Parts: sequence; structure tokens; C-alpha cells
Amino acid sequence: MEPTSLLEMISDMDVHTVHPDDTVRSACLTLSAKSIGALPVVQNDGRLVGILSERDVLRRSVVVYRPPEKTTVSEIMTRDPICLPPDAHPSQALDAMQKGKFRHVPVCEDGMLLGIVSIRDFDIRREWEAHAENPTLRIA
Repeated sequence: MEPTSLLEMISDMDVHTVHPDDTVRSACLTLSAKSIGALPVVQNDGRLVGILSERDVLRRSVVVYRPPEKTTVSEIMTRDPICLPPDAHPSQALDAMQKGKFRHVPVCEDGMLLGIVSIRDFDIRREWEAHAENPTLRIA
């Protein structure tokens, strides 16, 4: 059954976050350990202040020789990312990702992070739907 809101999509997902004062290295360890491509950056009170993606790390730390052990997340994160409300339709998240050329959209209510959706969430759903229609297809 197709979800009708982002809240339905994120309801059973774990949310991994990073604090603005954490080092880029510690954030990268989380990205790697959890096999994810981005981390919402939240204050101690849960308020979203940015997002840190693999692309941010590559472009704003590695390529410009900013040592990840000494660079804080706040120095290289994308500030004030596009955030959608929990009642938004999943197609709104997909549209935002396609138009903005990014792969992650935080889900927030009153500035507080509730979860995050990834382009991968849509790709996996399409693969499973295709598999249900044709069980001989292999899912990667």
C-alpha cells in the first residue's frame, strides 16, 4: 500500500543525527557505520539547523584540505535545508529532491526534526512493487 504522507514513510525508520559541534570525522564514522548518505544536523533541543551529506564532506572538507578531525560539522554542513511537514505527500519530497538535485529531505514540524526521507526510500519501494508484479525479477 502506497503511503499517503511522509509521516507514514518515516514511522518505522531510525533517525541518526549529528550535532553542529561534532567533528566531520565522527559524522563520517556514523555515515559509514549506518550506510547512509546524509545526517540531519540538530541542536540539543532537536531543532534542525542543517544537513551534512557525503557531498558536503567531499566538497567542503576533503577537496579543500580541511582536516575532518579538526573541522566541525557546522563549518561544512548545508544550512537551512528544505524541510517538509509530516502531512506532505511523498510525491512532494520526490519533487523537491528532483528540482533541488539532492537526495535527502528532512521531515520537520515546528522546526523539530521528526525524520528524513531519501531518494533510496523511493527506489526501494519501486523495486519491491516491480517484484510483486513480476516475482522473477531480482532485487539488487
